[in-house]
Amino acid sequence: MDRSGHDPILSLPVANPRYFLALAAAQLLAAPLATQPAAPPALDQARTVDAEVRVAMFDLLSERPLAAMSRLRALRQAPEFQIEGSGSSYGQAEVQFLLAESYARLGMSDAFRGTARTLLESGNTRFAPLLQMQLLLDAYRRGAYQEAASMAQSVAATDAGLAGLIGGLASYRMGSYGAARTAFDGVASGGPYSGYARYMSALSLMAGDLAQAPATITALQGLAGDALGEFADQVNLTIAQLAYQRGDYDVASAAAGRVSATGGLSSSATLTRAWSLYKASQFDAASQAFTEFATRFPHLPERDEARLMVGQVMLQQQRIDDAGRYFQAIADSLNGDLATMRAGSAAAMAEAARSFVRARAATLLFLQQPAAGKVLALPDNHGMDRAAIARALGASAPVTPPEQLRPEIISLADLGPRLDSLAPASAGGIARRVVYVTDTGGPTRAEFVRRSQALSQADVAVALARYELAEQLAAHNAKLALMERLQEMLGEAAGQLDTLSRELTQARDSLARLSEMTEEESIRVRELIQREAEAVRLDAADNARRADSLRASFGAILSSDDAGLIEVERQTSLTYQRLAESVISRLPSVFARHPVVRLQDTVRAHIAATEGLVGDTRATISSTNAILMNEMARLRATEDQRTGAARAALASAEGARATAEGAVLVAAEAELRARADTFLGMVSRDAQAAEFGAASASFFKAVGTPTVSGTLAEPPGGAAAAPDQSSPR
Repeated sequence: MDRSGHDPILSLPVANPRYFLALAAAQLLAAPLATQPAAPPALDQARTVDAEVRVAMFDLLSERPLAAMSRLRALRQAPEFQIEGSGSSYGQAEVQFLLAESYARLGMSDAFRGTARTLLESGNTRFAPLLQMQLLLDAYRRGAYQEAASMAQSVAATDAGLAGLIGGLASYRMGSYGAARTAFDGVASGGPYSGYARYMSALSLMAGDLAQAPATITALQGLAGDALGEFADQVNLTIAQLAYQRGDYDVASAAAGRVSATGGLSSSATLTRAWSLYKASQFDAASQAFTEFATRFPHLPERDEARLMVGQVMLQQQRIDDAGRYFQAIADSLNGDLATMRAGSAAAMAEAARSFVRARAATLLFLQQPAAGKVLALPDNHGMDRAAIARALGASAPVTPPEQLRPEIISLADLGPRLDSLAPASAGGIARRVVYVTDTGGPTRAEFVRRSQALSQADVAVALARYELAEQLAAHNAKLALMERLQEMLGEAAGQLDTLSRELTQARDSLARLSEMTEEESIRVRELIQREAEAVRLDAADNARRADSLRASFGAILSSDDAGLIEVERQTSLTYQRLAESVISRLPSVFARHPVVRLQDTVRAHIAATEGLVGDTRATISSTNAILMNEMARLRATEDQRTGAARAALASAEGARATAEGAVLVAAEAELRARADTFLGMVSRDAQAAEFGAASASFFKAVGTPTVSGTLAEPPGGAAAAPDQSSPR
């Protein structure tokens, strides 16, 4: 069945398209003339519902969730569709499930939660495994850690590994490190999440008791031997950070050195290694590491501290003159940058906020420690892939290979290009550096995520309204196109009638000429035959008279034989006479019944009848054309009720989106301004430290070469902070 406003489900092949269009025209023209509307055909509820649900499922699995959601919502709202009790293979549960998956695919978490919970509360167990896993991920992503930890206990065994990992992370977030470790240990025995579970189990041990740091390092070192790729980099980086905290600088620098130099975690590893080498008094190597960090990662806030530490190393190495010149150059550079950034900070933050909101990337501002790989991401379509949905609906589907389910660590390699493309290159590049400052001073992360979610749902509402308006306009335009085609066909038919009229005129003229010739020839032949018949009649009459005269003249002398011959001659003459008279009397009727004459009359009658039909058809075409023109003018001048409602819905959705976008923009700008203040304070302190370093070098040079102790900068938080774990998204 094809509902109004949707792509057709079935198409009926018609041998002659003219017949189809003519039928459509007949239905169109007959409607206004009917005094009583015809009763609609009975609706086959079962087939209708089956067709609608199957097409919605096809749209969803074909990555067209908007089309699926529009069709399903129309199916639920249409009063003529009684889903339950219709005899359909699909019922309300399947419709709700597909709606929930459409909402989830479009990021409408509020609508997804409401629909999924309603379906689960109805007692349906068919879709429970998939929906429970999706609700668990949703709860963790929005920070409902207690709810996530509770839900993780009831997820089906098929997703027990991921559920255990999420439950452990939720407990870790709440500070329940014992429960977290228990959950992680339950996952660590095997499966695609075992390595990360072992990693988090070791961190949970230390988070609950700092005295367990050596055991944690030992466990992580054992895990590092089995880990691969970016996960191995994260494990080694964590070992380096923990070892640095404990003062095991050689272990820290060695572990940091094992992190891939081209990976996304190389920035934190390079900085941690630089500090470890400095603390171990390996000044040349430390200077090279600090220089490498400042050169490769100029967009990170720690860049200037790393540059200062290069000068500090010069002081440590008694290179007083080099240190003085270096510090003075750094101070001049920072003071110049600081003046430029302060002058353009407000405008740069406003433009950066607009860039983030326009690109719908404002939530990236709250990714925690991306440079250190503290964010874990699952595939965006986890639980919503074709195989999972098909299995939930009872269809056979291949099992997703475990390697495709492995979590991904989000690092600078992922965020750097994305953030650099968003932050405008203004105010000395301040916007590009501010986004890496730890979130502070603005709205809470939960409030920011709430506003961003509202904007995301507003975007979907606008997209849906545009889609439905486009469908209505397509239907509207299809009506106009059909009428235009009908007009073309009527024009073609009128042209054919003109041709037929010319042919009829030519036939009538030819028939007239033929009739004239036939009539002339008929008169000539009739006169000829009549003359001959009259001559025969006269000769026969004369012969008869002669026979009578001869018999009378001879009288009795005639023998019987002669008398018989005369009688025969007389009778023969009379017979010819009668035949001639018969021909003469019947000659007009014979010519009138001649096939040539009769065919002329038939052809003449056919021509007259055809001309009458042509006239009637012309009148019908003219009246039909007038109806079509009036209807087309009405359609062009006005929109039907559905199109008007769709336009109103789009305008309302765009207004709601503008409000939601404004709320996110205000929050994003406030957060960026707060970060800019923090960053400018950092740059100001670094500039003061550089000036102090230059002054210190001058002092040391004036008083002689002393033993330099202390540093101008403290190790940054990224190098010394205990590893934390952000939520999978």
